[in-house]
Amino acid sequence: MVIRPSPRLFAPDWRARSRAAPLAAWTAVVVLLLVGGLRDPRLVGWLVSVGIVVLVLAAPNVAARVNARLVVGEDVVTYRGPLRGVHTCSRRAVAKVVRVHFAVLGPRMTSTRMLLLDATGRAVLSVPEEWWSVRDGERFLSALGVPVTVTFTQLTPAEANRRYPGAASFALVHRVAVGTVAVCILAVVGLGVLGAVVGSGH
Repeated sequence: MVIRPSPRLFAPDWRARSRAAPLAAWTAVVVLLLVGGLRDPRLVGWLVSVGIVVLVLAAPNVAARVNARLVVGEDVVTYRGPLRGVHTCSRRAVAKVVRVHFAVLGPRMTSTRMLLLDATGRAVLSVPEEWWSVRDGERFLSALGVPVTVTFTQLTPAEANRRYPGAASFALVHRVAVGTVAVCILAVVGLGVLGAVVGSGH
């Protein structure tokens, strides 16, 4: 069985997902709009700002829609991410699934993962729920045919790794450092594009 993603606004439950978006995401949107509007208060400045916000929000979703896949085969379970990174595990090795809420940047900015665990409790595959609709997730779990439990307590990625070894990647555990670098790069690129477009309009 192959499951294509329904990320964010593409998902059937996009309204609920949008309402649940973390405060940091909406703050970033407001900041981008204000920066563009203050650089050029004319209509073109605001239009360019809106366009950049749409591009920043749409790019990850489009990448996920085009690239991400969940494949439940007879012998292998495969997760292909938005950047086409492929992660696999033996289907027979999956003893149960645990849904864990990662506290990425505090309680309001979380990431929910479906952790496929082997008999020893080690995570053999970690699938982020954000790229999939509720219906997609239910189909995936039903196809696996193993017990499913939910951890209601939010865990940091490091805590999740201690409880379920292999649950979180290096980048997620060291998310602050990695995120800071990524935000700086995106900010420089975004402001550069914004300056070039607005400057060409004068």
